[in-house]
Amino acid sequence: MVRKLIAANQLVGGVVGIALFLYGILFGRSATESLPALVLWACEIFLYGVAVCAGYALLRNDPRGYRLSLAVQACQLLRFTSPYVAYVFTCGTFLTYTFAPYAPGGKSDIRFALGAELPADSPLSIGVNAIAALSLLWLIRSLQALKTRSSVPSRDQPDRNVTAPDPSL
Repeated sequence: MVRKLIAANQLVGGVVGIALFLYGILFGRSATESLPALVLWACEIFLYGVAVCAGYALLRNDPRGYRLSLAVQACQLLRFTSPYVAYVFTCGTFLTYTFAPYAPGGKSDIRFALGAELPADSPLSIGVNAIAALSLLWLIRSLQALKTRSSVPSRDQPDRNVTAPDPSL
């Protein structure tokens, strides 16, 4: 059940991210303004494409889906904004605790939303995506369980470490 929720979150988030990216190209921003903008846009479309692939593979219970999903969730874990640089990658839903130490009064808040949002009212904010953190924990435990199940030979698979008896004896 959890696997399917994580997969659906990545699939929907990746498709929405790609759609918004294409909408931005067609009806607004231009990716050809500068080389750094073009590189950042290519990274963005690549990350959303990886999220779609990871969600599909995880939905099919493919072991590669677990590894790709780990990478996608790790990319979504932290949020950071400052007046000069920001890093926010959200693919699907997020529940973020954000702390802005230099805002008036040392503001902190919790947000749940679909998509990405940059806090514009603070000069510096640091956040953690709780849904990505919980997904990471579940994926790590599931991947470890998959590894232990695949390392234990079943009755149908012969043990490769046991040598066959010598027919000359």
